Amino acid sequence: MRLFPSDSDSGSFWLLSRLAVLILFIGLSVVILYPRSIQMLGYLHDGPDPKVLIWTMWWVQHQLLEDPLNLFRANIFYPHTDALAYSDSLIVQSILVLPLRLFTNEPTILFNASFVIAFALSGFGMFLLVRYLTGRTAIAIIAGIFFAFSPYRLDNVTHLQYASQQWLPFLLYGLLKFFKERKPGWAFATMGFLWLQAMSCATYVVMLGLPLVSFVVMLWLRYRPGWKEIAWLAAAGLAFILLLAPFYYPIWNVTQGLGIQPDPDQVALFSPDLLDYAKQPKYMTALPYQILPKMIKTPYFSLFPGFLASAAIVFAVLQLFGSRTKRESTIDKSREQTYFVISRTFALAFTALAVCALTFVALSISSTSEHNTNNTFLTSLIWIVLVSWIFTGITAALQARIDQSRNDTFRLWLFLAPAVMCGLFALGPYLFVGGFVACQNVFWPLSAFVPGFSMIRQVMHFNTVFMLFASVAAGLGLKKLYDTNKKTTVIILAALFVWIGFEYQTDMSRDYVEVPLRAPELYRMLAAEPKESPFIEFPVWPYPHHQEADRMYWSMYHGKPFVTGQSSYWPIEYEWMVRNLRSFPSKESVEFLKKNYRLRYVVVRTMHYRVERIRQAKRLLRSNGYKFLGRYDKGYFLLFEDSRWEKSMYYTVEPPRPEDSN
Repeated sequence: MRLFPSDSDSGSFWLLSRLAVLILFIGLSVVILYPRSIQMLGYLHDGPDPKVLIWTMWWVQHQLLEDPLNLFRANIFYPHTDALAYSDSLIVQSILVLPLRLFTNEPTILFNASFVIAFALSGFGMFLLVRYLTGRTAIAIIAGIFFAFSPYRLDNVTHLQYASQQWLPFLLYGLLKFFKERKPGWAFATMGFLWLQAMSCATYVVMLGLPLVSFVVMLWLRYRPGWKEIAWLAAAGLAFILLLAPFYYPIWNVTQGLGIQPDPDQVALFSPDLLDYAKQPKYMTALPYQILPKMIKTPYFSLFPGFLASAAIVFAVLQLFGSRTKRESTIDKSREQTYFVISRTFALAFTALAVCALTFVALSISSTSEHNTNNTFLTSLIWIVLVSWIFTGITAALQARIDQSRNDTFRLWLFLAPAVMCGLFALGPYLFVGGFVACQNVFWPLSAFVPGFSMIRQVMHFNTVFMLFASVAAGLGLKKLYDTNKKTTVIILAALFVWIGFEYQTDMSRDYVEVPLRAPELYRMLAAEPKESPFIEFPVWPYPHHQEADRMYWSMYHGKPFVTGQSSYWPIEYEWMVRNLRSFPSKESVEFLKKNYRLRYVVVRTMHYRVERIRQAKRLLRSNGYKFLGRYDKGYFLLFEDSRWEKSMYYTVEPPRPEDSN
């Protein structure tokens, strides 16, 4: 018995069949995302985030075509360089839709098309992975639907970076192919998929770290690659680092300057409740979803995998404890029993030591926690379950190496072990149950000691990695059912497709609003000016400064750098700057502006100020060397130009620092 059934298809038929499945998932994406998938021009989901993300894509495309060496020098937070590094850069998403610019240059179309591509590739990647493992096309399509169109995934339809998980199944597919076939090409392909995911959403790469380690360890123990394969994998890893470095150095540089540290209170604020796994999704409209509660703790996303997906995942878990298949191994029974006892003893001893160490860590952190409930017994129990679960999977890998009749069980453990890990991580540092903090969760040591976890603020996105592994396990469970009774399973699979058509009904028109396509007169004027024309627009707003999303949206039409902006993070002196300019128009704010910034234009939005304040602004700006150029958009904007401005000042002035004011 082979560990991974191979495809019997070959040549042009293989290619055509995969192309047909890809077209199928594109069609499903269009139907499920409707009307967003059809009504693309001039429409976005409501809120600031889509405007920030569409600006991000526009900037990447603009720079790739105009000035690729200064890709990260975005036109926000001027005069800071590398401003694009303050959030996900969406580089891969921007490149994927770049060919569409041959037909349209409208950002809203390119942005909305990116979601269709992301959903279709997610389903197709999961199809390839499960088809490779099971050899069954229908089962692989069902698993692809579970992963691509989970309620949690659809709830992320306003956040392109979190919807861009499509490279994760390709990554696992490449790893499996490498460990089975041991060809260097698959090692480089795996690292290529990892690079694509890192360039699409870095958060998922960080979240995938520990689950991927357990996944690779189990594959390693099962296959035991030689030194040659290890060398190829190391070479591919080195190539990955070299390709990633130019894009991640600006991000690393920015984060080092910000001094970002784990914030337990903020992470706890965005952590879901255990009952959020049964929360009603926002966009799923099928009747069964109406019986689920609408609001638990997390205001953003439902973690519910879906009714059919949940049943398939539970069925896969039950296969671990079902009856064992008939042994086909010819291994000496005494040797097998000895190896079994030794491996189980090793797993038990290692589990006990790991639980003791990790419980000590959890208790030491717990002693200083504001949310400490002193329920350390439950915390220890969670650690015992998690570590025992993982090492049982490792034992299954050792057993499958000497007895291939255990391969089916091993494959289930290969995906269910990291799935359970991610399911626990998605709950965050505390186990909330109905709004009550039951105990601390296993997330604590990770946030304190694992590199990269300090950047994770919304831990519920671990649910993406959970669905990655759980969807494969669901497919493996259906395959085992097929092997048991083929005729019955064919009927069941047909019924499942009927149920999918009923369950995956959506209403994506909610919060899908029209946005203006014609830029205001002022921004059209700025578009005609040289790029060396930085400006500031008043008023400025403190965090969360969502109003800046509109300014970023309109900056797509003029491209000029401006002082403010909105992102996941921002320069350390941004709030200091806002405090000094919030009093505008005052003598102190105008003097602060003149002393610390060298800008060509000052823009004032009149609707935010009374008439006497507008007059005061004109007087103060004129007396400080700013020339009044006129009114725009029926007096909505006032435009002033600094008489001291020269093009040589463009990006040559250092960003102001709080200590500079002393």
